[in-house]
Amino acid sequence: MKIVSLEHPSKLLFVESLDYNNPYDFTKIHKHDYFEILFIQKGGGSQLIDDQRFKLEDLSIFMIQPGQVHLLNRDLAEGKIVQFGKDIFAHMFPLEFHHLLFKQPKVEISETDFFHLYSLIEHMDKIIKEEGASSMAIFKSYSYLQIILIHLIEKHNVTQTKNTKLAARFLELLSVHIKDKRNVVDYANMLYVSVDTLNYHCKLNFGKTPLNLINEEVVKETKRLMLLGTHSIVEIGYELNFNSPSNFSSFIKKNTGKTPKQLNIDIKSII
Repeated sequence: MKIVSLEHPSKLLFVESLDYNNPYDFTKIHKHDYFEILFIQKGGGSQLIDDQRFKLEDLSIFMIQPGQVHLLNRDLAEGKIVQFGKDIFAHMFPLEFHHLLFKQPKVEISETDFFHLYSLIEHMDKIIKEEGASSMAIFKSYSYLQIILIHLIEKHNVTQTKNTKLAARFLELLSVHIKDKRNVVDYANMLYVSVDTLNYHCKLNFGKTPLNLINEEVVKETKRLMLLGTHSIVEIGYELNFNSPSNFSSFIKKNTGKTPKQLNIDIKSII
């Protein structure tokens, strides 16, 4: 399964209507390598984000993270889609990648707040689509996005802690290397810190050990591959670098309470 990238890699930010002509087949389960925020002004339809299905209700907002499985049934829904790559964080200090790793994709806000953020999106859209927009105008669009993201982070009750750089970098590496590295020491080496230091920062920022986070990500990726339907259970195990089907089965059973076959049946029932 090819992961969908932004249509123009040189641009970091896009705003589209919910019913825009996608450059990929959005009617099939897919993944993005960028962030996508859906602002649903008028409800109708549903969507799948990883292993959860949501109705598209009036004045609802959803955050889809890079690597998550996504399937959108627009039906009669109307609204806006904001798309942006990870590199945009270089222009939005102090926001970082990990601030947007919400536990749940749906963000609850008031009607007043929704329309305030929606107006900012319309300002962004106007700047982005303006031919020959100046560099200052482009940075203004980034500022609008930053205001939107900070508002969503606050509404999502994301805990802000000190010394987040190391923890944020760990999560970025985890999203890239989850298919080939499952040992904490590998990530500590890539970050040039000790295992104890990495453990301290993960507990400080996320309340979990690095191993907890690695195992959770492996389970998430297993479910995503099952939803995509392009791999057999045995192939999924090898794709995630398990050296035998029995080791993969033991891992899944320990971390989900189900066998891979049972998990696959449960996951497929969501579609």
